[in-house]
Amino acid sequence: MSIFRFITARPVISTGVLAFCIRALALWQLPLLVTNDGADYASWAMDLADGVWPTFPPFRTPGYSVFLAGIFSVAVSPILLQGVQHLLGITTACCVAWGIKRSGRPRAALLIGSLVAVDPRLLAFETVLLSETLTTTLVTLGGMLALHNPPQRNGTIQPILLGVLVGLACLVRPAVQVVVPFFLVAAAFSGTPKRFAARLLLSSLAIVLTVAPWCIYNANRGIIGLSGAKPVYLWYGLAHNGLLTDEHAPTEFVESYQRNLSENPADIEGFFAFVNEHNAWKDADVQRQLQAWSLSCIRDRPFAYAKAASRSFFWQLDTYPGDQFQETAWFVKSHRLRRIDRPDFDDNMLTSNTSRIEGLRVTREPGVMAVLLAQWSQVGMAGAVTAGFYTVAGVVCMLGVASRPKPMLLFLGCSALILAHAVYLSPYSRYSMPVWPLLAVLVVRGIRPAQTDTAEIDSS
Repeated sequence: MSIFRFITARPVISTGVLAFCIRALALWQLPLLVTNDGADYASWAMDLADGVWPTFPPFRTPGYSVFLAGIFSVAVSPILLQGVQHLLGITTACCVAWGIKRSGRPRAALLIGSLVAVDPRLLAFETVLLSETLTTTLVTLGGMLALHNPPQRNGTIQPILLGVLVGLACLVRPAVQVVVPFFLVAAAFSGTPKRFAARLLLSSLAIVLTVAPWCIYNANRGIIGLSGAKPVYLWYGLAHNGLLTDEHAPTEFVESYQRNLSENPADIEGFFAFVNEHNAWKDADVQRQLQAWSLSCIRDRPFAYAKAASRSFFWQLDTYPGDQFQETAWFVKSHRLRRIDRPDFDDNMLTSNTSRIEGLRVTREPGVMAVLLAQWSQVGMAGAVTAGFYTVAGVVCMLGVASRPKPMLLFLGCSALILAHAVYLSPYSRYSMPVWPLLAVLVVRGIRPAQTDTAEIDSS
């Protein structure tokens, strides 16, 4: 068998080897980036590794810190942390290739799996102490389970495992909640109505049991659900886009708003100063006032809000039409700043003890891959591949919805996550990163399978 035939016949292995080689290079070219949020995650994880339960703020969930605590219990090492996150990236790429291979198209599996394996955004954030990589792997694994129709004799394992996976993803990033109903219905969508109901019940119960301890903990401190302070994010989204005015502001907020944000509404330090001054993270009454203020501003300028939401939608697909904020440029700049030295941190960290994370310091200079990322980040349509996957996946899933409803349900779930962040006018495309690899799978899985071997191809 020729090398080419060997590679194309085994797309999952080939994708894994490619992903491994790229990441082996990145491990020595890209130092660990510890952002402000990352410093908090690391500090809480060290508490957990020491057997101390930290006080999480209302807008955080414990999933990523628990994950880090498992790593730190072995060693507080930047190489170990990056290595584990790179393994998650390899797993994600292999899942994409496996999911497409099951449709009977090994060459498509190799091509798209390889694109995911070398995706600069996915690779870059595997070197950052942030929760996106872990969430992406959990969501991708959940999507593969939802697409797969298990043999009837094993019909109870798949929905339970799916429920646990998406429940864990919600504990890492609570925004994943919006995809849950689509995943559960897609996974249950096969067989008789009785089997549908049983599988849906099992997966729902698994999710509830997974997140219940955290929700009970939150309820005891006055927070409903996985996290709180959602109105604060909408309020800041409007401020960031210049749509917030003090015309509708409650009297007690006017002076503080003018002092902190009137000159530069997008100033993150001004935002944190305002929020902390009014205890907006925890005070439910303040959150209700901010929500009423935000909705009044939206009603005054609905078309401007719609335009900003549309732009945010493209941002969530990693596509920046025109001269817009680009996270990859921020990423490379932050690497150059080290971000582990105390002077390079902003004042908005929740932890005041940065000395604890000195063990995550990387002394080597960024290498060639950092230069390549810097050049790539200057491309205004850097996310054209992601946007293309989204567009093609939407078309093929819609055309095949009658005979293959599962891919369409998953596409709607991916869209729900993207739209949720667009509605809040989020400028950070990484928030939708968890569904990007799944969109790549749906590009092919929405098409009728190329073969009908039920041992390899599910009926969706």
